[in-house]
Amino acid sequence: MRPRTGLSWVLLLLLVPWPALGVDRPPRLDLERGTLVVSGLPDILLRPEVRPHLSSGLTTTFVIQVSAADGRGKKLNGGATIAVRYEPWDEVFLVASSGGADSLSSFESLAAWWREQRLPVLTPTGLAAGGSWQVKVAVHVVPFSESERENTQRWFSQSVDGSQRSNRSNAEDASAAAKEPSGSGVVLDLLVATSIRRRSLVSYDWNLTFKPPLGSRH
Repeated sequence: MRPRTGLSWVLLLLLVPWPALGVDRPPRLDLERGTLVVSGLPDILLRPEVRPHLSSGLTTTFVIQVSAADGRGKKLNGGATIAVRYEPWDEVFLVASSGGADSLSSFESLAAWWREQRLPVLTPTGLAAGGSWQVKVAVHVVPFSESERENTQRWFSQSVDGSQRSNRSNAEDASAAAKEPSGSGVVLDLLVATSIRRRSLVSYDWNLTFKPPLGSRH
């Protein structure tokens, strides 16, 4: 894994043992019903520069980008999103991903929910079934400020159904966006074009080798 921050991350590595950060292992890749699935995301929620944003009352979006290439050079891109927002009145974490939306009563519950996520990220149509694929998985942590709340709601709303739902909560719009099939690429492309191009809080990436199971078809 190659985290990308600045000097602060270097200093953090010097002060804290690497395994204690919970990010020393790569995510897991599986091929399920013709779809590449990412699971076992490292515990980046525990990072000291990430956790405070999760309790801010604003949406923190985790954008997972995936690219896969076979031995012939054929390359495909995909991804998924996870949205997290703390609701201070009810003291719960509102979460949304491709697996659905939920309300969690504690940070410990949030961390457990994160570890259980299985995200369909890519339909590998056209990639060679024989041999191995080189897969890059990147996770970008994108916090939204108060001034960006209205634009964030509008981006999510227009991506899902084109309707104007500006009076609905951030969590509802994030939930609808996270359920959008990754194959369409609409929500992911929108986030890439607007949010990730800005300075994300922190990013990680892993370069993995994945061998499709024998008999799989793409």
